[in-house]
Amino acid sequence: MELVSMGIVPAAVAAVVGLILGIVLGNRGKGDLSRRTQHLEDQLERASVRAREQTAALASARTEAQSVASLVRFLPSIVAELNQPELEISHVPKLIVRLAAALFEPEQVLFYMVRKPRDAGGQPELYLRYQRGIREVPDSAAVIPFGQGKIGWVAANRVEMSQEDWRNASRTDGQAFQSHLPGVALDLIGPVVQGSRVLGVIVVGKPKVRPRDEKLTLQIVTNLGAIALSHAMNLSSVRNDANKDGLTGLYNKRYLMKGLAEMIRNAEQSGQPLSLFLFDIDHFKVFNDTQGHQAGDVLLKALSSLVASRCDGDAMVARYGGEEFVVVMPGTPPERGIEKAEAIRKAIAEHPFTHGESQPLGHVSVSGGVAGFPTDGTSAATLLEFADQALYEAKRSSRNKVLRYRGVTIGVDPDVPVELPATEAGSVPGAEGPHR
Repeated sequence: MELVSMGIVPAAVAAVVGLILGIVLGNRGKGDLSRRTQHLEDQLERASVRAREQTAALASARTEAQSVASLVRFLPSIVAELNQPELEISHVPKLIVRLAAALFEPEQVLFYMVRKPRDAGGQPELYLRYQRGIREVPDSAAVIPFGQGKIGWVAANRVEMSQEDWRNASRTDGQAFQSHLPGVALDLIGPVVQGSRVLGVIVVGKPKVRPRDEKLTLQIVTNLGAIALSHAMNLSSVRNDANKDGLTGLYNKRYLMKGLAEMIRNAEQSGQPLSLFLFDIDHFKVFNDTQGHQAGDVLLKALSSLVASRCDGDAMVARYGGEEFVVVMPGTPPERGIEKAEAIRKAIAEHPFTHGESQPLGHVSVSGGVAGFPTDGTSAATLLEFADQALYEAKRSSRNKVLRYRGVTIGVDPDVPVELPATEAGSVPGAEGPHR
């Protein structure tokens, strides 16, 4: 019995020891497994982060490649259009907006141009010249003074700004901006600058394509805009110099004939009337002989300025030659044209021109004739000829008068002038022969 007991005890002890060792070893295994699991999870997380970064980098590279492809695709054609010898200033904003739309695929693009202040000493203004993507432009976005709001600030400071830049107070010297342009997104704003002169501002809103160097991409657009606008302005200046009379600043005869023909075509296509007023200064030779040619030039300039100020914005005012002038009034029937012509005559007669009292009538006066499209003629040469005939009749009757051409009555010999009472702003038949 004692021997049996002695054999059992060691066995029990061994079992307990084995159990304890098993527990200990099992816990260690679980710990190793837990650590290995955590390590694998960490590796997976790092791999996932790297994958996301690589995906983002790939997407960014794809976006940049897409942006570059758009630039390569659109740039040659746009540059070719911007380099046209007849490039108009009004065409530039459309081309630049088209380029910005190709590069950024935005929902909105706005192109502002700068105009001089209306009041002396005032701030220049930005006015919206062209936009894409906004159905109704708020009034506050149509005209923006320099320095006002984000767009005005960019123009005044000549620096590109993104949405992130506005959150950095150091970029704006601590100045905060409240949005006052409802419905207008201001993701990217860039100034259009030529040398030290600000020509405009481009605004890109809600772009789908965001290149890594988006402000550098915007600079490509704004720089092209600056070059194009400067080119168009220079061309406009050259054209104006070529088309304007050097003394009076009115259009010259060459441009008048070209512009009149185009206005007649437009009137014919639209079914609208047109009136032509041809007039000259009464006794201008007397004025030159008594006051001198320099005084005559002063009179021509002053009279031209007065006439231009009395005409509608769509009218074309030209110096036809010497002391002769032409006013073309699109959309104006001859019965209304004669009224406008008479108003010009009256304004001239009542104006206190220097040395005007020395004229035979005691003041500077003009005589003129009015002809209308299509009632009197359908070509530039015909309208000028018939207006000249009415001018001749005004000169012959008494001067200081405006008459309307009435044509030739059927059944009457066209070589024999028809005598009718001549009254101011009245109507007379056509008459043959020059008015001098």
